[in-house]
Amino acid sequence: MNHAARSTSSRPYHAVRFYDDEKSLAKIVAEFLGDGLTDGTPGIVVATPAQGAAIVRELGARGLDVVSLKQSDDLVLLDAADTLSSFMANAKLDARAFNDSLCAVIARVCRGRTDRTVRIYGQMVDILWKEGKRDLAIRLEMLWNQLANTLSTVNDHYAAFPERRAAFRAYAREILNPVFAHVGWDADPGEPNNVTTLRENLIDKLGRFDDENVIAEARRRFEAFKKDPPSLPASIRRPTLQVVARKADRETYQTFRNLARSAISPLEKQQLYEVLATAEDPALASSSLEIAIGDEAQATTGLSMVRRVAMDNPDLAWRFALSHSDALDARLGPIERHGFYPLLAVASNNPDRLTDVRAFIDRTVPANARQSAERAYSELSFRLKVKADRLPEIDRWLAALKSR
Repeated sequence: MNHAARSTSSRPYHAVRFYDDEKSLAKIVAEFLGDGLTDGTPGIVVATPAQGAAIVRELGARGLDVVSLKQSDDLVLLDAADTLSSFMANAKLDARAFNDSLCAVIARVCRGRTDRTVRIYGQMVDILWKEGKRDLAIRLEMLWNQLANTLSTVNDHYAAFPERRAAFRAYAREILNPVFAHVGWDADPGEPNNVTTLRENLIDKLGRFDDENVIAEARRRFEAFKKDPPSLPASIRRPTLQVVARKADRETYQTFRNLARSAISPLEKQQLYEVLATAEDPALASSSLEIAIGDEAQATTGLSMVRRVAMDNPDLAWRFALSHSDALDARLGPIERHGFYPLLAVASNNPDRLTDVRAFIDRTVPANARQSAERAYSELSFRLKVKADRLPEIDRWLAALKSR
């Protein structure tokens, strides 16, 4: 059995193929890559030398000019062992080296083409598994989760710069789409839990990065969910709903609110109200904040909604919380409230907010209870420094990458 990452222009999916021997595997992979190469979709092969050579022969037998494809970087062949060693240190996987290695090769085949899908065939996980290094094989899959989270953090730093953020999001989609093509929307029977977690994370992050295909598919599944809730598996329910709610208009927002109101299960009701609070539109975010302090949602759910609004609209959440502190304090424990307010401002890109948070801590938080508040202040300070010092470097790097 082998896994291949196949993607189309609309819906990527994870194909599981059975094969009798290495020759039949080479044919399967050549078919998978060849269909894409014929349509201008670049391909990456990370395999053993013997398997890579067999794949090349099969591609040639299909009439493809492998030499020209390699010269143009539309087809990149990598040795699986060498690639693994490039991000291994002391028998452990180095996350930073992994990011650098894989991002570089994906950027190499895309060459700044942000609309490009990439087909990847890889043996690295298979090699580790066969060598009995199952912990490393699972860790390798998990590194994609870490990469997705890192890209999301950088994306948040660009919140105040829409045009620059659009360029970064295009790069992030370029990096993550081939991985999602491998994982797909639907789970394979008996797949590891880490793959399930990766799928959930990729759906959420690609939606955040404005991936049109993921947003369209999430909306299609949401329409089916409204008519038949079990049609949306629990394992991808939250990220799928978040993708739709994040880009919601007033009508869609009201649909989510109605679903939350009518939900019978307390857990489902809580999830739907929290999803409601992911709406990026400031007007809708303001509605979520009003719901949070009303009688409609449970007190703990309301607090979660305020925190969730603060992820994308931190200044809005900060101002609202300070002006409605009586209602929020009634829901917060005496110790919890010390860190609650400063944490709402952590995602802010406004330098003035740092001064505001400092004044709030000094004015309202007892000196012996400032641990969480000071941690929030330090994180906000760090984020603002990253925005000032590092984003220009990322901009220059992206521009250089696009010009190659």
